[in-house]
Amino acid sequence: MFRHLVLSGRAEATLVFGYHTAAVLASWTIDKSPAGVWSLSATARELDPIKCRPGDRDFYLVVPRKGGYWLFPVRTLIRDGLSLAATLGPIEH
Repeated sequence: MFRHLVLSGRAEATLVFGYHTAAVLASWTIDKSPAGVWSLSATARELDPIKCRPGDRDFYLVVPRKGGYWLFPVRTLIRDGLSLAATLGPIEH
């Protein structure tokens, strides 16, 4: 597939915990390194710190796209105010 890929956007991506919105992202960048590691850098417009629980099996990044969405499991998350950095699992949808 891709050896290195960078996606970015201003479309409203979300972090979800189960069926609950944990964060609404105002801007975001997803990077796939040459080693195959997916990462996220983002600025949140809204954030619920209680629901931002990386490592839980139902914690995902949902990114809208034409004709559907991309779905990434969130493995780790670092928050600094509304700035976010995360390690993502492989794309699931």
